[in-house]
Amino acid sequence: MLRSSLLLGLLMQALPRATLEARLAPHGPRGAAGARCRPFFSGRVALAALAALPRFGRRVVLLPEYLCNVVPLAFERAGWRVEGFAVDERFEPDPRALAARAESSGADLLLLAPLYGADGGVGWWAGAEGRALRQRLGLTLVLDLCQDAARPALLGDPGEQWAVLTSFNDKSFPGAMGAVLWTDLDLPPPPLPPARAALLIVLWVLRRLLRRERAGVERGYEFSHAARFPWGFDTAGATRLQLALGAVGLARLPRWQARRQAAVAAGRVKPLPLPYAGSAPFVVAAAGDPGEHRSKRPYAMAHDAARSLCPLLQVRHNKGFDDR
Repeated sequence: MLRSSLLLGLLMQALPRATLEARLAPHGPRGAAGARCRPFFSGRVALAALAALPRFGRRVVLLPEYLCNVVPLAFERAGWRVEGFAVDERFEPDPRALAARAESSGADLLLLAPLYGADGGVGWWAGAEGRALRQRLGLTLVLDLCQDAARPALLGDPGEQWAVLTSFNDKSFPGAMGAVLWTDLDLPPPPLPPARAALLIVLWVLRRLLRRERAGVERGYEFSHAARFPWGFDTAGATRLQLALGAVGLARLPRWQARRQAAVAAGRVKPLPLPYAGSAPFVVAAAGDPGEHRSKRPYAMAHDAARSLCPLLQVRHNKGFDDR
């Protein structure tokens, strides 16, 4: 199914851009009022576009300490002050402590990025108490759900001043970068991507189709700390191939999720009982995990590539497809 998804995406890119974009919109938060659907060339480009909005006056953002360094950089390059907040061993923030931090820091944007099936604070901040506090503080909530594309559709109404980001990366389904941002903010549609970028995405997908699978070879994962950014942060929309792969991937997510759940039910992977362990493409392994699924290396601290927040955490792939 991996190759069939890529091939279908190559064929579907012949559809009009408006048709492809229309297929993405229904996969956003259910019940959200006034949502706009904005496809971008990558998740980091989408965050940079948010950071550039003139509506933010204080330009202070709170975000988890474990994130890939492209996330804080997207804000720092736009002149924001970035403050990291702590999470526990299951990547959950203390809602009361974070609420106090949001008030004392004068932040006007809070970014949550749940990992490995954790809630990541989303339930509290999208709930009644969190929404009331956000309204009082003038705080915008951004949910970075690029690690689990199934999560946006599981959300209810997030209230006002929100944005939900997911990616067409190859974590949740076979894709090629690209991202979609659903938001009630007045975010204009991004410009078309450069022709060179569109060509590179096509070549990247063709390379994946032609690559031979190497059974038994473990991919070497690096810490999520990039020293250079060949794709940059300049605002650009998704290519038609990225849109097509995103539409195919989101439509086929129930198949991948069924495979993930079947692996858990059969005991091939044993995740910790986190709220979204059934949909997450990577899960924290519990005691007794048989080790059949590949390991994923831990995250580095955003500003220190040599140090990890949870260096001993055992995380397993549970994508529902093998992309070695």
